[in-house]
Amino acid sequence: MKSDSMFCVYSLVVLLLLLLQSSCVESFILKLERNETFPSPTNVFELGFVQPNVFISRWYLGIWLAQDPKRTCLWVANRDNALTTPMGTLTFSNNDLVLIGQGNKTVWSANLTGGGDVNSQMSFDNPTDTLLPNMRLGYDPKTGSRKVLKPWKNQTDPSSGYLSLRFEDDFYSAVVAISLGHPLSAKNWSIVWNGYSFGDMPPILEIENETLLVMTNYLGNHSRLTLEANQEESIGVYTWDLKSRVSKASWSLSKDDCHGYLRDVAGNYRTCGSYSFCSTTNKAPMCSCIQGFHQKTEPSGGCVRSRAFNCNDSKYLLLKNMKLPERHFDQYQLDGFETCKQFCHSDCACTAFALVEKLNNSYCVYWTGELDDMQKYSGFGGQQLYVRVAAKDLG
Repeated sequence: MKSDSMFCVYSLVVLLLLLLQSSCVESFILKLERNETFPSPTNVFELGFVQPNVFISRWYLGIWLAQDPKRTCLWVANRDNALTTPMGTLTFSNNDLVLIGQGNKTVWSANLTGGGDVNSQMSFDNPTDTLLPNMRLGYDPKTGSRKVLKPWKNQTDPSSGYLSLRFEDDFYSAVVAISLGHPLSAKNWSIVWNGYSFGDMPPILEIENETLLVMTNYLGNHSRLTLEANQEESIGVYTWDLKSRVSKASWSLSKDDCHGYLRDVAGNYRTCGSYSFCSTTNKAPMCSCIQGFHQKTEPSGGCVRSRAFNCNDSKYLLLKNMKLPERHFDQYQLDGFETCKQFCHSDCACTAFALVEKLNNSYCVYWTGELDDMQKYSGFGGQQLYVRVAAKDLG
């Protein structure tokens, strides 16, 4: 088991699952049994069977950090098709990676794209609930696959939950976001790109192209982003503490009070209404009207202008650290604040504008009509939003 050829096989298996490359062999057959693990060449990761619920004989092929005593799974192959015994065979041939269980039954398979042999560039197109550095989220036009994250159903069941985290890859939109929610929900929770990071999340994700995000090693080579298996529908960012051999939370959506405040018991999201934003004051989330607006009397919520508005006698109120409103009208590749401001000012229907960065280009984004679905981050994150108000509202 310690021969160079066998370590090539281990390298192929583990690194394929981590979206890396190998050039060892063109085919192999690997027998897997209980309590047998296969380390990567640098002993960073291990592959083997896991039994999340010790009271039920359901076994899964997973990978974890070799130094993690808890064996926290970073990826699970057969998450939706468990083995009933901890025995199986992993084969690779003709670009197909296949896990075979009892009765010669295929319980999981993946096609490794990119060519006719292992020397070709290969990518594992199905992340489960976790992103590691160099893993991607979004649509890959080369393979035709869409990479999304789905949480475990619960702490002991790795099968796919109904929630998903995906990259909203609208080619024509300068306002890019990652979206968290159920496929059939009328309203999902979105985290908007500000040219540096998504919301107030650490800058661990980068826009690789118009349809793909890639996770970086900003927080270390063994950092991870995980879609949590809990009732809070949360995203967690973790770093690996080598000394204590534990993953430590660096950021969590569950700590965003607005996320919990605007989510009902059924898991649906609402907004504060038009011209209103969620903010945290003394750790108590609340909806606040933009300066120059007051609360509506209707139960639907939201705010209305406090005085008659004349677009020829208007100014722009700067709101910092903002999650940008939904449904922007259009965007143009313009240079500088003043150009963007004049562009908005020339259109009487323009209610707000912002400068956003996407793929090293600066875009002037402007809104017409009511502004909705906004949030003010406390401190780090968000963007500058310029809201058009009556000149008298600014004094």
